[in-house]
Amino acid sequence: MACWTWQILCIFFVPTVFLPRLAEALHTFTEGWNNHPLRSEGGLSPNQLWVLGHMKNPRDPNEELRNMELFGTDWEMFDAAQEEPHGVQVQQIDCPLDPYIMETLQPMINPLGSSESFGRDIYITMVQCIESLTATQEMTEM
Repeated sequence: MACWTWQILCIFFVPTVFLPRLAEALHTFTEGWNNHPLRSEGGLSPNQLWVLGHMKNPRDPNEELRNMELFGTDWEMFDAAQEEPHGVQVQQIDCPLDPYIMETLQPMINPLGSSESFGRDIYITMVQCIESLTATQEMTEM
């Protein structure tokens, strides 16, 4: 396999392992944050305060939602000049693997599986499986 193809494979599979792990960690953090007690609010959590706020100020069920197209507008940034998008812009890469290898690989790797190194061991296992599967495929094609 050409060196550039191998680099593309490694880059392609980084999100496969690490994005589900990151999403799970963010979900765990959010749940913990929303349910932690606030000393300044008598030990109530943000979720409890939200429910109490809705109980004290119920919304009229007959109220029409007006200007729904404006929902979510950040009025503080409304007059800001258009800027380039921030963050890292990553070009979408098509999977260079054979579909058979992808089908074989998917049930072998669990991105949310137990890891002692924040998923690095899972990623290394995935890379080793890809190496093995591509070598086997190349041998059968000869």
